Amino acid sequence: HAPAPARAARPAGPNGTAMLTLELFRQGMRMDELASHRGLALSTIENHLAQAIEAGEQIDPRKFYNEAEEAEMRAALEGYDEPALKPVYEQLGGRISYGKLRIFRACQDRMANASGASPLAC
Repeated sequence: HAPAPARAARPAGPNGTAMLTLELFRQGMRMDELASHRGLALSTIENHLAQAIEAGEQIDPRKFYNEAEEAEMRAALEGYDEPALKPVYEQLGGRISYGKLRIFRACQDRMANASGASPLAC
């Protein structure tokens, strides 16, 4: 019985539908427009963009959340290393979506692993 393969340091990349979401986002579509245009839930669009960030795509985080939300997410996630975001979502009283939390965490992980990364691109 062969051992499980080691987890890659960086995901292979977003799938085709996530890449289409990223392309339309980069063309200027807002997330709610993308959801309507693609016939997908807003949470799916947020997950596509988080996948793109996790795979190394650079995106301006200010297009997802403002400074106040960022400060709330930073405080709520400080010292929290579990994959599940439900406790953080609940701690924030549901004010910030799971999608924003996932995007924020993906940005933080990217910036922590990249030297000299711009705070305006994750």
